[in-house]
Amino acid sequence: MQNKKIFILGAAHSGTTILYNMLAYHNELAWFSQFSQRDKHIPNRKKLLFSNVYKRLMRQIIKHSWQKVNKKKWIPFPSEAKIIWDYVFSPQNILERENLVKRIIDDELKSWWKNSILFKKPSLGNYIDFFQETFGSEAYFIHIVRDGRAVILSDLHKFYKNCSSDEALDKAINYWNDYINAIDNFKTKHKNAKIIEIKYEDFIAYIHFSLKKVFEFCELNNETFDFNLIPKSLRSMNDKWINEDNSEFIERIEFKITVNLKKYNYVY
Repeated sequence: MQNKKIFILGAAHSGTTILYNMLAYHNELAWFSQFSQRDKHIPNRKKLLFSNVYKRLMRQIIKHSWQKVNKKKWIPFPSEAKIIWDYVFSPQNILERENLVKRIIDDELKSWWKNSILFKKPSLGNYIDFFQETFGSEAYFIHIVRDGRAVILSDLHKFYKNCSSDEALDKAINYWNDYINAIDNFKTKHKNAKIIEIKYEDFIAYIHFSLKKVFEFCELNNETFDFNLIPKSLRSMNDKWINEDNSEFIERIEFKITVNLKKYNYVY
């Protein structure tokens, strides 16, 4: 059976975490948890005895929360695993990096007793070409897109360090625009790549339908997924950001990202 590497991509604040947490309920999927890669070969990752056995058993007994905050730290939950990814991308030599990422992922699949694994981290979009070239037909990409105006305004606070408000806004705008353009360039370059795009707004309005669409794309069994674990819909948070109070910012944002907003029918 072919091993599947499934990557959730999307700019920060695009709904990647909720999508990741919900997809991770699927019993065919492995994922990095707080108990993953704890055999001490990764620097600064504390060794935990029997961590692989523990995470398998606890996943069967108690489910993690699909919500963004998992308060019960002793329950295995899907994490972004920054330390693991930093280690994977530490070799400058591409061949070494390829061998390392293959070994880490193979180890993780074996530890879960699974054939398919799910990953999420916004910065993984910077390495989409690397993943495609490393895994080929085993790589599946799920790109979740959210209205750039809401993403930019909700993420703006991260860019204020050591710069003016105008500079921060430009940085936030460039971040979203560059992310969308990078995915577009990837689709142009890799015509045969397996990639599906879903809009955040459609996803939260029709969660069950959207997940079934993703399962079909990833060739995962719908019937083994417990849809009772998740709501059928959620309220969009776009109105929190796209409103009259932010009209001055929105006008400046739209001027710079109109092309990509039109591409996904956010403006006409």
